[in-house]
Formats: sequence, structure tokens, C-alpha cells
Amino acid sequence: MIHSHFLRQKLRDADKKPIIYGHRGARGELPENTMPGILHLVENGIYAVEIDVQNTADSITILHHDPEISFNLAKDQHGNWLGKTGPKIIESRYSDLKLFDVGELRPGTDYQKRFPEQAVLRNVSVPQLDTFCEWLSDQPEFVVNIEIKSYANRSDLGDDPKSLANSVVTRLDKFGVKEQSIISSFDWRVLRECHNLDDQITLGFLSYYDRPNPPMQPNIYPNSPWMAGAHWSGAETSMPSIIKSFGGQIWAPYFEDIAKEDVVLAQQTGLIVNVWTVNEEADIYRMIDFGVDGIITDFPARTKALLTGV
Repeated sequence: MIHSHFLRQKLRDADKKPIIYGHRGARGELPENTMPGILHLVENGIYAVEIDVQNTADSITILHHDPEISFNLAKDQHGNWLGKTGPKIIESRYSDLKLFDVGELRPGTDYQKRFPEQAVLRNVSVPQLDTFCEWLSDQPEFVVNIEIKSYANRSDLGDDPKSLANSVVTRLDKFGVKEQSIISSFDWRVLRECHNLDDQITLGFLSYYDRPNPPMQPNIYPNSPWMAGAHWSGAETSMPSIIKSFGGQIWAPYFEDIAKEDVVLAQQTGLIVNVWTVNEEADIYRMIDFGVDGIITDFPARTKALLTGV
């Protein structure tokens, strides 16, 4: 059960269309995981966002996706593009990380070609979660999905699950924004720690099934370290039942991993279903037909326009 009255009303209103979550703020439209990208959502009448967080060497929780400063989206303090992948977040102090300018995608890279319409901004720094939460505390209608970046197959890329969970839960309490917040992760060990800290927190279980030559790290496969000891044996295993057993309220699957009957089963089990990352028009309409509760997209303004006609 979702304990937050606000989220329960916001996420479960059967008369509403799927909630649009801007992925990493609005990655297709403005620089990812930045305050300008988040403000852009409100300016376009969108009141939900997905962001990524992790801890620095001096235990400051920041908004950033990769475990290091990305070659694709950062300039140094002198305005020069990085010659290689930047430093690991977990090995860097925030005072050093905030010197990077993350307001533009590096021209000519494959990453930039994926998002050619992303706005170019200047002097945009990596924000702290505190900064975002302070802003959120003045946005009573806004929903945030905070994805905690953690690596079950590597110990050198970030803090341990308990430390990560404590960092985020503490900040939500500090700024009084727990009622508006979903905590999600591919590393379900982190979600277990969040539940241990506060069983009233809304948890979203991200899933990405193993497949031949996966373009990113799967977390759902037999004996997966990402699943916090849960048993997975393929299609005959009920993902909604596993998530419910962890005290989860939201299932967040990769949109290509599910069929309509999966959504129906999950909702009958009492789960919210939020899919990621859905950018193409045909896929958005298919997810609407499936009856999903939320759509996480790099193009929130465009997706909102599509939903207006539904």
C-alpha cells in the first residue's frame, strides 16, 4: 500500500491519463539532471520528474547518472571539453565536481546525435539533492522519482546500499518532501535498506530482463546480485509477487519487457506500473493501450501533447 495520501491520490486516479515523468529532467529537451531541466517541466505544465542520485567522496548526494563525470556532457572549468571520461563521483569532492559545466552535449558524439534538439546552456553545474529538495518543498503538486544509482556487481563505483539509502531518506525527511517522493533503483538491496529505515516510503522496483547482447546491465536473471536474494526462474516467476514481498508499491519495467497482461496482473496485485524510457509515438500509444500508470520519457513536452489528443 502507498502510505502517502498525496501519492495515493496522484498515482491511482483511474480517470486520469498516465502521469508523464521527465526522464533525468527532460533529457531530450534540456541538459539532464539539472535544475534548468526540472524547471522546464513546470513551465510546460508537467509535474513529475525522474532524477538520478549518488554520493560524492565527501558524502554529498548529487544529481548525476553515470558513476563518473561523463565525457559526453561536461566541460572543465576553463570551458574545454574533457579529453576522456572524467573522475569517479565516489572519489571526488563536490567542490571539484561543481566546477564542471554540464549544460551542453558534446557536439558530434553519438550521444548528442540521439538528442539533437537538446538546448545548449552555459555555466550549469551538477546540483546537490539538497538544492532540488529545497525547491521541491515549495512545489506541493510535484512528484519526484529518485533513482539511487548503485552497482550490485561492483564495489568501487559508489557507496554501499545502506549508506546510499540513509543519505536519500535523511534528505527527504529534512526537507519534508517524503510524501511527494518515490525512491527507485535497479539495485534492490538499496530499496530493502530504504524499507528498513522507513516502511512508509514509496518504493519503485526497476527491472530490465537479461537478453542476448544487452545494451545495458540487466538486473533480472537467475541468481542476480541485484535482486537482493529474490529468486527468479524466468517467465513462470511472478514479478509483481516478488516486488510485493519486498514491500514495494511500484513496478518500473523497461517498456519492451512487458505485455498488456503483465500490466493487468501487476495492477490486480496492487502495484503501480511506471514504464521507462518511452520516446517514440507508437510506443507511447501502446503503453497507453496497456493501461500503464506512468510513462518516463526523455521528451515530456512532446509526450504531453500526444496525450492531450487521447
